Amino acid sequence: MLVCSGVLFGLVTLLFAKTTKLFKEIYQARVQNYKLRAFIGTAIVVLFIIVFSDKKYEGISLWITDNAFNGTSEWRDPVLKLFLTSA
Repeated sequence: MLVCSGVLFGLVTLLFAKTTKLFKEIYQARVQNYKLRAFIGTAIVVLFIIVFSDKKYEGISLWITDNAFNGTSEWRDPVLKLFLTSA
């Protein structure tokens, strides 16, 4: 069980790193000004939060871990947190 958990955590970490790199490459290819890239990334996150009226994915989100251990987490929680953190 411990080995499976380690492999799963490693794969999620790899997914996070690849997603972050992908967003960075997309931004750099389309927008040369680094300040504008930062603004666009921030605007995406802010618009997502406004549209979905969901502020629970801001910050460190320790509740995701608590819910996972309690068995009450939803499948979208880590996915949305990954997207919002890497964007």
